[in-house]
Amino acid sequence: MIQLNDVRKIYGEGESQVKALDGITLQIPDGKFISIVGKSGSGKSTLLNMIGALDNVSSGTIETDGIRIDDLPSDKLAEYRNKNIGYIFQAFYLEPQFTVMENVEMPLIIAGEDKALRREKAHKLIERLGLLDKENKKVNTLSGGQKQRVSIARALVVDPKIILADEPTGNLDVKNAKEVMDLLREIVSEGKTVILVTHNQDDAKKADITIEIQDGKIACIEER
Repeated sequence: MIQLNDVRKIYGEGESQVKALDGITLQIPDGKFISIVGKSGSGKSTLLNMIGALDNVSSGTIETDGIRIDDLPSDKLAEYRNKNIGYIFQAFYLEPQFTVMENVEMPLIIAGEDKALRREKAHKLIERLGLLDKENKKVNTLSGGQKQRVSIARALVVDPKIILADEPTGNLDVKNAKEVMDLLREIVSEGKTVILVTHNQDDAKKADITIEIQDGKIACIEER
């Protein structure tokens, strides 16, 4: 379970101060599909970054399975992220001159995984996501939908407990967007927690729980 207690994130000082998150207290159960919605500037991506340990809280605590991730030193925090969290972004953030294989295996290289073992793990995910014929192609030759599948494979390759997806369908056409949402639902069915930030209300409704953020606060939580 992910537990946030009175989490606040403040940018700037004095009159220019912005409260991106203003006292978020929230429990996210394991193995659920969570969507976070809200207008631009509401704080939803900031909340995702806090859960993913990509940014520091100004105050409050964040625990995952009893571990205070807001209190970890930088080396332990990096280790936690690499082992426990997979990230999927709207802009993909792939290395365009690297092959599909090289992009997917990158988290395992960072983790110091043996080359043969990491290639095997990456290959299985590439095959699962229907990209076997692209395995040795450079990412800059792929379509948007194919790039997002590469980023999903990269997110899954370390077998994380939590997948964080920030507007993963934002740059995709309807067909590819549906495929990505189906993949996220499939990942949840395997016992992982998926947390999705989206502007798309249809995508949000496919989640088990939807959290609406307004002005850095929780406006409502809807369970299905």
